[in-house]
Amino acid sequence: MVPLAAATVLDVRGDRAAAAEAADMAVALARKGAGILEVAKALLARAKILEDLGDHETATANRNEAGALLRGCADAAIAQTLLTAAQRSKGVAVTARNEACAVGEELTPKELEVLRLLPTRLSRSEIGARLYVSLNTVKTHQRAVYRKLSVEHRSAAVSRARELGLL
Repeated sequence: MVPLAAATVLDVRGDRAAAAEAADMAVALARKGAGILEVAKALLARAKILEDLGDHETATANRNEAGALLRGCADAAIAQTLLTAAQRSKGVAVTARNEACAVGEELTPKELEVLRLLPTRLSRSEIGARLYVSLNTVKTHQRAVYRKLSVEHRSAAVSRARELGLL
């Protein structure tokens, strides 16, 4: 989602025309294969830029389309977070490090290491051995990942992480 990041940076710098062009590209690329959240995020970013340019009608259409996508999203918590942000500010800020910030706390580097091993067939003990940490440390990181991603089990954490672009 480089065009989305570029659109955000250009918008912050005040180059609205270039930001709108980058946002258009972000939406087009997202529609060609990104997940629902990525498409919605690109639409909301474009809506904010269009609003700044004074194109209120198109901005509203973009927000409505994003809202329709998010209402169909399997994860109601993420969808509600993005919808609330869009309604409050008529746009959504893009985070620099990872999209999990849209949900809540950002994952630490160690939590990300554990998360990246969750899709494998490794047991918790094997993950600990691979990362040179104890079983209890793996459990602690795994619980933190579940909490931060608002999930309750390993497969849901993997699915959510893929949805958010963390895997």
